[in-house]
Amino acid sequence: DGEFTLVAVEGDDAVTVNPGGTVRAGLPLLQELVAAVRGAGHQSAVFLGELYVHRTDQRPRVHDVVRVARRPDSDADLESLRLAVFDLVELDGTPLSGPY
Repeated sequence: DGEFTLVAVEGDDAVTVNPGGTVRAGLPLLQELVAAVRGAGHQSAVFLGELYVHRTDQRPRVHDVVRVARRPDSDADLESLRLAVFDLVELDGTPLSGPY
């Protein structure tokens, strides 16, 4: 289980925004996403997904995301945050909608 989030990429910057309005920036996963968007030849994108903590010892829970994102114990904690993207909402300023 994780935290529903919107991710906005613009140029070399990216942030996540959860339904409660918490904005997160500077996460390693965001740098990777920026590189992927830019590598595909795009300048901006808006995604919907689930922010979660990758764990192998037990099932991840939303409180794991809250703890790691607010008070990471190490760089490894921050690197354990992952994003499962399930929708691409906008690409280079063009809304994407229609039948699948």
